[in-house]
Amino acid sequence: MFSTAKVVLNFRVVDYGEAFDVALSRHYNAKRLNGKAGKRGGFVVGKCHDLAREFFTVLEKAGQSTNGLRLDRLPLSRFDCLIIVGKVATVIHDSQRKPIPKALHYSVVSELIGIKRT
Repeated sequence: MFSTAKVVLNFRVVDYGEAFDVALSRHYNAKRLNGKAGKRGGFVVGKCHDLAREFFTVLEKAGQSTNGLRLDRLPLSRFDCLIIVGKVATVIHDSQRKPIPKALHYSVVSELIGIKRT
């Protein structure tokens, strides 16, 4: 689990409410990194990886063309101008299924499901 390359996408809640402007992250596995790790680093994902599936799902729902996109060159910059709808989950158990105290619960983006039309 920890020896695989990771891609992290950071999001911010834009719906007004108690969670407005809260930062959330979504972590994805990658086959490998291309170049140095970091904000401008490259990565390669497989067609069965969550990042590839969610990336193409969001772009198709946004009406953007996905023709010619390669899995080793996914332009995540296409997400910059979109309001993405995702499912948020509260983490209440650790990786060994032990309960986490309520004061230490945290939220993560569990899945990207589409875009919000304005």
